[in-house]
Amino acid sequence: MTAITALLAQARDGDRPAFDALFQRLYPELRHLAHTRLAGHRRGTSMETTVLLHECYLRLLQAGSLKPADRAHFIAYAAHVMRSV
Repeated sequence: MTAITALLAQARDGDRPAFDALFQRLYPELRHLAHTRLAGHRRGTSMETTVLLHECYLRLLQAGSLKPADRAHFIAYAAHVMRSV
């Protein structure tokens, strides 16, 4: 079992430190995703990559019942959250 898989399993069980560690481990990938998401927007919009990523984190926490099956599912869910911001 990889570290990401173990963290996902713990996060699914409601372990907040595991969720934080998972987000930290995937931060570079999620940051790239957020940057790509914003790349098509006009210059001068108020949303920045870091702001979008941190808003995604907060919304994932508020969701409470995070049940990603694997890394790809977690990234896809985060992308969905970013689109809704």
